[in-house]
Amino acid sequence: MPGRSAVSWAYTHQSLTLHARGCSAQSRRILPLVNSPELQILSALATKCGAVIRGAIPGSAGIVVRWSHPDDRLRFLAVLSEHDASYDPRLRGVAASIVGPAIRAGLDEWGQLAVLLYAVQARVTYLDEKVETFVRPYWTWEKAFGDCDDSATLIASLVLSIGHEARLLTVGGSGGPAHVVAQVRPRGSENWAWAETTVRAQLGEHPLKAKARMG
Repeated sequence: MPGRSAVSWAYTHQSLTLHARGCSAQSRRILPLVNSPELQILSALATKCGAVIRGAIPGSAGIVVRWSHPDDRLRFLAVLSEHDASYDPRLRGVAASIVGPAIRAGLDEWGQLAVLLYAVQARVTYLDEKVETFVRPYWTWEKAFGDCDDSATLIASLVLSIGHEARLLTVGGSGGPAHVVAQVRPRGSENWAWAETTVRAQLGEHPLKAKARMG
């Protein structure tokens, strides 16, 4: 698997920069769910995974839910990433625009996955939500901010959209919600690689080691 130096050109070629947002979740209000296609898709998928819908966050295209079981949260995120990878063509368009130059430059499939990861890291600013809100992956890409489950679901859906494999796991979580992180691999590979999105981790670097390294 390549290190960041092998794919650092992607930042320039894709014009990927950090988008700092003056956005705080502290003052968000929960409103009744409205008849929005984005919210209705989220609501339907979450309900199938055992969620009780509490409402929507105005202006975020996101829903607030209560889970029947802690594992239902991760199951929902996996279902969401698979659903949108298949049915939201915007995601495949984003993924193709990122990996296209990598393919033309001769990078192998691991290199292409690394480019996708570093693109998400560069674009999506981490936002510590005070009210956990679930949004569709393309919304995270478009607005360029989100918490760990938002960016992990985004990288998973991008990888899945171009025919490779991804899964979501949790690490840590003592005393609060567990940290959500993706693992990815090229189709047909037997080896999974960590794809931590909230810090500038290398592809394959364990999330806790990456955070310790960066202080």
